[in-house]
Amino acid sequence: MIYRDEPCNIKGIALRTSPWTAKRQILAYGDSVADVAQWLQDTPAKWRHKSSGPGNPASPSWDLNAGYEGALTLAKDGWQEGVDMIDAALHAIIPAAGREARWGYGYTGGSVNIGRYLTGHPKAMKNRRKRQSGSAPVLHIVVNTVASCAINANQMANYGAAITGLIDRLENTGKRVHVDMVMVIKAQNDIRLSLGWNVKRASEHIDLAEVAFAIAHPAAFRRIGFAMMERTHADAQNGHYGYSGDAKPCDVPDYTEGTMIVDGVNHQPTRCNTPKDALRLAIEQLNKAAVLAGHATIDQPLIPEDEELFAY
Repeated sequence: MIYRDEPCNIKGIALRTSPWTAKRQILAYGDSVADVAQWLQDTPAKWRHKSSGPGNPASPSWDLNAGYEGALTLAKDGWQEGVDMIDAALHAIIPAAGREARWGYGYTGGSVNIGRYLTGHPKAMKNRRKRQSGSAPVLHIVVNTVASCAINANQMANYGAAITGLIDRLENTGKRVHVDMVMVIKAQNDIRLSLGWNVKRASEHIDLAEVAFAIAHPAAFRRIGFAMMERTHADAQNGHYGYSGDAKPCDVPDYTEGTMIVDGVNHQPTRCNTPKDALRLAIEQLNKAAVLAGHATIDQPLIPEDEELFAY
């Protein structure tokens, strides 16, 4: 887990259009969501506000009824319900038959397959398969998942699901994708909070349930992200948890030339009222980021806007 608190002079945008200059940056970034969950457990909160927890009740419009404990469970297990919910959209992007197996089984691993274990199978431990490193092009995609309180959970889920599906499509066209999620907040005293974790490395197969939680589930930001905020310095404390900010290279510890920073739902939430509209916006935002990062041009976009994608 990386934690830094240092002075800065970073110009940016908050609340979609308002310029601001941060004088101090606090960066908290995990190697994985499990890394973040352990940090949350080991690190006491410094803010007196505790909106990550039960004091801020779960609801369908806020966090899809997850709550804090539910968010921790989803962080560990992934959001399979979300994958099922957006299955039609994902099938429109690329058929399930075109996806490679994400998991393998062995003598050791991160979790146990109960069916194999109970039947005495020697290889009962589940592992995420590794991709061959090869020479396939690598795309480093960073998604800013911050969202104002006025944006409802369904809008967040629709946009995040579309981004998840498009990342899956890119992998299935031969590209290797490295994914990070970031949450950038303008906090009290002109403090820039840069929070997040690595979601997937280029060497790994994509786990849709894991990516769907990090990028599409509102509890990733409104529960896990809020809990991360509460563990930053008390100087940053803000009763309404600050204002959404635009992501920059300084917010991503492993940023390199060519990294694609993708705007989140916060920029155009009304275009995410339906999965189909959110998919159009997601394609626009990924193509825009690809052009800025030098991976595509306006005439040759990273993801062609094929009308067949919208046939479902």
